[in-house]
Amino acid sequence: MTRNLAYASLAVMFFGAATVTPASAAIQIPDCEAIINWAARAYPEDEATLIRNAQPFHSGVWLLSGFKDEHWIPVFGAPFPETTAAEFAKFSTTAEACRRERRSELRGLPNNHPRRATLVAADTYLLRSAVARQQINPQTAAPMLARYKAAYAAYSEAIATRDAQLGALKDLPPTMESFSTLEAMKRDPKLASLGPARAQHIQHLDAAKLYLADAMVMAAAEEMANFPENLDGLRDLIAYRAKARAELSKLKSRRVQDFLNIEAERTDALAAAALPAFVAELQAAPASVEGKATVQAAVNNLFPQQPLPRNIRGYQKAVKKRLTEIDEEIKSVACNTTLAKHGLSDDAVTPLLGPGGESNLGAFVCALTDKGLAFGEYKKPGFFGSTHELVMQIPSGPSLVFELKLVEAIKGRPDMLVGTRMKDPTKTQDLTVTAWQELAAEMTGYTPPGITGEELLPAAQAKLDSTPQGCVTTVYTQSITAFPVALQAGALDRDTIRRFALLGDLSLVNIEEQPSANRSYRNYRYTLTAMAEPYFKGKHGLCFAKLIAEDISDVSKPFTRDGRTYVTGILEVFPELPEFALDPRFAQAVDGPIRNLISAMKTGQAMQSKVAFVRTDAGWEAAD
Repeated sequence: MTRNLAYASLAVMFFGAATVTPASAAIQIPDCEAIINWAARAYPEDEATLIRNAQPFHSGVWLLSGFKDEHWIPVFGAPFPETTAAEFAKFSTTAEACRRERRSELRGLPNNHPRRATLVAADTYLLRSAVARQQINPQTAAPMLARYKAAYAAYSEAIATRDAQLGALKDLPPTMESFSTLEAMKRDPKLASLGPARAQHIQHLDAAKLYLADAMVMAAAEEMANFPENLDGLRDLIAYRAKARAELSKLKSRRVQDFLNIEAERTDALAAAALPAFVAELQAAPASVEGKATVQAAVNNLFPQQPLPRNIRGYQKAVKKRLTEIDEEIKSVACNTTLAKHGLSDDAVTPLLGPGGESNLGAFVCALTDKGLAFGEYKKPGFFGSTHELVMQIPSGPSLVFELKLVEAIKGRPDMLVGTRMKDPTKTQDLTVTAWQELAAEMTGYTPPGITGEELLPAAQAKLDSTPQGCVTTVYTQSITAFPVALQAGALDRDTIRRFALLGDLSLVNIEEQPSANRSYRNYRYTLTAMAEPYFKGKHGLCFAKLIAEDISDVSKPFTRDGRTYVTGILEVFPELPEFALDPRFAQAVDGPIRNLISAMKTGQAMQSKVAFVRTDAGWEAAD
């Protein structure tokens, strides 16, 4: 009795009260084969950590998978926490004896024997986890068992935390606050006790973040359908999409391209509907310096960032047209002010033969004042007279007197003023009709119109249409001037494979993997899809663009070379591309000038080049 009390006191001192807890008799120690199978089944879950560093298991930070209910209860008959120190000691010594006993069997088996895998897994598990020991008793087993039971309790709490988190995922709304919630879930210290299983749970939480990001991106995309198709709706859409992009840029989502496609589609639809109202706003801008500045900034203010609508050129043309009108209106207002100042408002509409044909007195006077002459006087003929007199003052110089008469200068047209004489203080010059027009041209700086850009545009467009445009003849190193294309994915062709894969994602090519004699490489066969076939132009490759000749400016005077008449000008061209060409994957898949066309289409900026035209019997043609 005394010895038992002394033993109990010593045990409490070194191992705590748990060492004297009566046996539960709930745990049944199985035979060797059952222990070997138990260890072999548990090994795969802990293999990576045991091989690398078993310390987290030995220290009780993580729970060995073998002690989890799904592995332990079927073999030992009750949950692991019900194990006593004596039972654990017996289990440990039995397991070590079994391991040693089966080691001899293991050595006798060939490498490909199915039994060998079981024995190797069990031997490694029992040895590296150190649960199998030859010399162990209830006293030495107690602290080990206490660590394992603490790990079991922490693991159970971690499982409850994990399950609660997984259950809460379905109620997380697609908001930025939910991302903070998920991050807090990932940082929960209880999850550390999941051991290697923590990584899989974190993947679930990250997958939930990705799902939420996708949901938020698509919710933002769907919101764009609510803006009405008018100018106000377009302005609201553009403001909304800028804000949405700023917020969504913080997210990692698989649906970004879907958002961009919907954004471009809605922008195109609203911009098409809003153009008439935009033109009306331009027309309402006053003919002033301030009004001109407002019109010049109108497109950039409306579309401060991409994507620009497909009809952006319509907006730019409307601005250009209105700016020309404003210049004319400003000029007209200035002219009318000048005429009113000198009392010529009523006489300004009097017909006059100008250097370019029919004009009026007011336009002629304003043209002279634009050249620096000052208005002096205008006298109409008396009751029996027929001569009109216009006096203009040369700056710091003499006065010029123009005598004019109303005559039929152009057959079949009403009478108009024609200069018959010009006088200055030193001489008088009589004028014929032709001489008058030449003098008027000299005085006003008039230049007769030459070949106009409008006359040359058909020839420019015919030249563009005669050759396929926006052609891609190679995808990186692989020629695509013929289909189908067969390609071996060697080390030097990795980028080619990637680019063809991008074309496949865009449904432009079908990709078929073919058998290869060399296992190191794969063979691929690429065939055009029905969507891509219209763009294939034989030796030119895949040609995706149509170039539109929009304007020809700075047309030169005709000149002769080798007996032929030429003119030159600056041609403005705008590309038209299919919708998929605006997908970033398309630009990543192709090289060459097509990228410049994509950029021009996105920005709405016309491309310029100097061109030459030659006169033929059939009219103007683009020169080679």
